[in-house]
Amino acid sequence: MLPWLLALGGLGVGIPVAVKQHALRSSDAERHAAATSSSKLAERLGKAATRDRKAPVHDPAAIATALGSADRETAATALEVLLPDLTKRDLPAAAELAQGLDPWAQRQRALLFVAGAWASSDPEAGVEWCESLGNAEEQHYCIRTICNQLAITDPARAMTLAEEHGGSEKNALAEDIMHHWPRKDLKAAMAWVENRQDPGLKDSLWNHLALSLAEIDPKQAANLAAERISSEKIQDEAVISVLHQWALKDRNAAAEWVELFPDGPLRERAKGEVLGSH
Repeated sequence: MLPWLLALGGLGVGIPVAVKQHALRSSDAERHAAATSSSKLAERLGKAATRDRKAPVHDPAAIATALGSADRETAATALEVLLPDLTKRDLPAAAELAQGLDPWAQRQRALLFVAGAWASSDPEAGVEWCESLGNAEEQHYCIRTICNQLAITDPARAMTLAEEHGGSEKNALAEDIMHHWPRKDLKAAMAWVENRQDPGLKDSLWNHLALSLAEIDPKQAANLAAERISSEKIQDEAVISVLHQWALKDRNAAAEWVELFPDGPLRERAKGEVLGSH
């Protein structure tokens, strides 16, 4: 702790009609392009799941075959159109499909896409699915995908999943989630960090929390970095990062804060940060 640092003490905009019409035309064009791609793929595979040739292929086996195709257009359509469609209609079937893919058949991208879908529908079930994957690296990346996506809307729930299922990566997951939590509920995020017992982890989490908060309220983030982080090294880095955000918003206020710094390398570095921020 550096004692000197403690000295810190909805418009509604209408959318023009022309923009709305353009958006509708763009949306119609996208749907037509997706339907056309799906129809072409169905023709290549020699099968269509419905009588409507514009409908996407619905057979998971056919989608898996397409994902493993040597034809780039076929594989891309399967990944970008057919798998998302299957995920919306039958997420467990999409999860089973992705889990059964060979490594060369878009497996990693399919797994991460399905993990993201689980985050939106049933994160707990999604984490169980992740843990059923045979590869430890795949488990980690899929659980991380679920936690990071869930953290945007429900960071406390994401943190619970990270603690219970993050394994050796749970601290890294906690740092990721701390990027979102202060924006959703600052008091809850601060209370959670305060209850950590590991000093090193706590300092790291305060650092991540301060960096996230700096994008919203750099002055409050500066106070937090000054008061909460005990490691001088981590505190110095947090101070410089927060100062950068502050200078972008209010260069004069940031410069006034730097004037409180004692002479030394950090003060000189801080002055350079303020002058160099645009």
